Amino acid sequence: MDIDMTFESAIHVDNVLGSLFKAGWTAVWDVQTRYMVADFEWKASRPDDLSSVKGEMEENLSAGDVVGIAIFWQDSGYGGNFLIYDDRKTASFLPELNRRPLAGAAEFTDLGWYVARLVPPLREIGLESIATTDKP
Repeated sequence: MDIDMTFESAIHVDNVLGSLFKAGWTAVWDVQTRYMVADFEWKASRPDDLSSVKGEMEENLSAGDVVGIAIFWQDSGYGGNFLIYDDRKTASFLPELNRRPLAGAAEFTDLGWYVARLVPPLREIGLESIATTDKP
């Protein structure tokens, strides 16, 4: 299950996260921030160190690596991993962290719920298209 996104032009970690956080997403869960850098290495950091996290992610992205960060919608607990690919024009959201199930068909993910919370802030920074997939 994922939401794949294409952007009109190159995106940067600070712009993407700034837009998402302003809309109500957070990178803080269980008193830490989890993020991914080179070779899919996941790390944990203190929430007050987000500036360093964004800097490390941007550095790795510039070096040609895929980067990511775990984000959650406000106090709902629903979240996932937001990945930015090395071409800087594509990204994915994998709603696998306390996944919100689809009402009446819990084996599927309520992708519409995530899309409604991701698209508006990302559209502001040049989101061009999305594609979703899910399987039970």
